[in-house]
Amino acid sequence: MEYYHILNLSREPFSNSPDPEFFFKSQQHTACLQKLEIAIRLKRGLNVVTGEVGTGKTTLCRQLIRHFSEDTQVITHLILDPEFSASLDFIHSLQVIFTGVSEPYDIHMVKEQLKRYLFQKGVDEDKTILLLIDEGQKLNESCLEILRELLNYETNTSKLLQIVIFAQTEFESIIKKHANFMDRINLYHRLAPLSFKDTRSLIQYRIEQSSIKQASFLCFTIPAIWAIYKASGGYPRKIIHLCHQSILAMIIQNKVKADWFLVHACIQRSLLNKSSLGSSRWRAAFLFLVLILVSLISWYDATVDHSTNITFDNDRRIDSPVSSPTKIELHEIQKKTSNEVQPIEKKQDKPQLVEESKIISPTTNEDTMPQVMPDMLGSLPVLRQDTVGKMIQHIYGAFKPKYLEKLLQANPQIQDPNTVEMYSKIHFPVLFQSQSDGFISYKWLQLSHFHQLDAAYGAFKKYSKNLPVRIISYWTKQDGLGFVIVMNTPFKDEMTVQQALNGLPEDIIKTASVVSWNTDMEFFCEF
Repeated sequence: MEYYHILNLSREPFSNSPDPEFFFKSQQHTACLQKLEIAIRLKRGLNVVTGEVGTGKTTLCRQLIRHFSEDTQVITHLILDPEFSASLDFIHSLQVIFTGVSEPYDIHMVKEQLKRYLFQKGVDEDKTILLLIDEGQKLNESCLEILRELLNYETNTSKLLQIVIFAQTEFESIIKKHANFMDRINLYHRLAPLSFKDTRSLIQYRIEQSSIKQASFLCFTIPAIWAIYKASGGYPRKIIHLCHQSILAMIIQNKVKADWFLVHACIQRSLLNKSSLGSSRWRAAFLFLVLILVSLISWYDATVDHSTNITFDNDRRIDSPVSSPTKIELHEIQKKTSNEVQPIEKKQDKPQLVEESKIISPTTNEDTMPQVMPDMLGSLPVLRQDTVGKMIQHIYGAFKPKYLEKLLQANPQIQDPNTVEMYSKIHFPVLFQSQSDGFISYKWLQLSHFHQLDAAYGAFKKYSKNLPVRIISYWTKQDGLGFVIVMNTPFKDEMTVQQALNGLPEDIIKTASVVSWNTDMEFFCEF
């Protein structure tokens, strides 16, 4: 079985061959093709397309051949490697390509023969003769002179030979030395790298084209595509190479989704590891993008009414719009080299209760001596199916780049968060302090209460198999550090929270209670 069949694909999606079926119509490639077609049909003569290695010049060339393949009025010829040591070799090659004749070998006689061919086809038969030259940077001065002479064959209205040269950017310096050749260029188009939007569309397009009945479950996350984009610089060939390596890694790791860590590992193993991915500019750009995404998500969540009622069925599963916990994808980020931890910011104005509540608070131990605010929440071993990203999400209530950065700073033993060994311990620092702000007047359905992180995390994993729960960590001077397992949706009024409480399974309802937060509580998690 071919490897792509495992991912429900009909063929290899990221082949490095210039397959016209995989031609992605980006804005610049489409514009270039349209300009070339117009120039060729108007018989304008010489056209040049340049670009860095891997920008899609060869693919454009193949697409152009395919475009004119069904047009009987256009006769297309292709030179893949124009590296000729002498003008005689080049013109003899043109003779064979155009006429199929290899003799006589005298250069003047060959030129005359080419002239008769162009006039016969171009004037008598009204055909368009198209010569495509790939790797045009290999053309030497004598070859350019031959092309210039052929461009002199023309009628009163058009050129008899249409030439399109696809070359690397070094070709620019070559033609600048030959003004008489450069002046004959009708269209000059330089291909630029793809944008992030086009990179994402290219990857999705190739997957769709390769999918069996458009039903492939293969996908790349947004952070993964961003990593590919930055590492490749937007060059299609590098994008395709990294996607191919990522698919192989996905098969080896039995995954169907390429995340940031998987792609980053592939980049480090490839020849692209010297790219901008490791630079500080790349890290800053990636952080900026992720922070924007997180801010948008936070803004959206803040506008949603969280007063949804919760009911339970006999199978102890939720039968409502919040019936399953939200799965947060790990938007992985590269570890920063700085070991400097940002100072904790405290809020000066604490929110007050709007109305007196009869609901109890988690902090009920009034006999406890005043506690000192800790700098660590605790330590947890990495168990099966745990990842650093998931643990950050569960402990702090959300994954953010700064949380990962500070976690790595508190755990210098972690070199790569994607390869943390099983059963190794991770220390979870206190990253921030916050009040519950608007949630101070909300009611929460508490299932368990603990003073140790490991006990709370174990209970969380047990509850989360059937219930949408979360961990809320807090600290008070009287009670010290505490962790409560609550339903992840707060309630605005007593009636809805009591309905949710009464709907809990019998073995859980015994220890469950309704709570609200005190104004003197400091929280170490996102709300």
